[in-house]
Amino acid sequence: MSDRRLLDVPPLSDLGRQRIRQAVFDRLDREVLVQPAAPQPARRRTILLAAVGVAAAAAVALLLIRDGANDRPVARVPSPSRITTGESPSQVAVGDARITAGPHAALMVTEGGDAGVQVLIERGRIEFAVAPRGERPPFVVLAADVRVEVIGTVFTVARDGDDVTVAVAKGVVRVTRGGEEAHVAAGQSWPAPVEPAVEPPEEAELTFEPEPAKAARAKRKSHEQPPVSTEPAPPTSRERYEAAVAAEKTRPEEALATYRALAAEGGEWADNALFAEARLELDLGRKDAARRSLSAYLRRYPRGANAGLARALLDGLQ
Repeated sequence: MSDRRLLDVPPLSDLGRQRIRQAVFDRLDREVLVQPAAPQPARRRTILLAAVGVAAAAAVALLLIRDGANDRPVARVPSPSRITTGESPSQVAVGDARITAGPHAALMVTEGGDAGVQVLIERGRIEFAVAPRGERPPFVVLAADVRVEVIGTVFTVARDGDDVTVAVAKGVVRVTRGGEEAHVAAGQSWPAPVEPAVEPPEEAELTFEPEPAKAARAKRKSHEQPPVSTEPAPPTSRERYEAAVAAEKTRPEEALATYRALAAEGGEWADNALFAEARLELDLGRKDAARRSLSAYLRRYPRGANAGLARALLDGLQ
């Protein structure tokens, strides 16, 4: 019987076989050049070919194993997207949810996979149409210090500085503020409207005043009124902030200067201004400046309306 053993070699591609064949013949040529008087037996050449084939198959298998390991799913890092509108509203779909941003609105949407969807409203009126979540991760809307968790509904959230209102058209939402929780159903709004107190009308006092005395009193009153100022009133903090938002694309340095000034002055728009400064620095590719601004925001407003998103952006810069 022949002592040759059949080896189970995995099939190779044409390119792999060509490379192995060339390597074998190169080695044989070298051996012939070194020992020209002692030609190699055919059996040794057959064994050498088989051994090279086994080595090549092992190398291919190792590559396949390593490639397979590299194909393991990698955890997805949440990536926030910012949406702004001008004079006209805009609509965007996030999964099976529909978000309609009204004019002059700004919001940040973060899709976090198992963490669900988080929408941070910076300003404006936003309408949401969200299918029932069931067992899926939550869909959460944040506006200032108000948290709205969606159960499955059509609703609207409007933010003007720290003033936030929620109106539900269909379904129900869970609203949380300052540790207090409320369920708002279709046809309801949050906060609940306050009925104005009705005061009884005062009885008019009938008096008689002669015409000359009435004319003299009217003339005296006109002289007592202070002169009307013709100088325009300085812009409010909100007007300055909105002007900086509008200037971001064409005059980013001017917008940054306004954000820094508002943040330094304090007040109700300092929180948004400091976060907008960090976000704009990041949009301009200035990662070091964005990192400093985000760190300053979290030191100053650790529980601010934009703190959650600031931490997510800062983690992405580490």
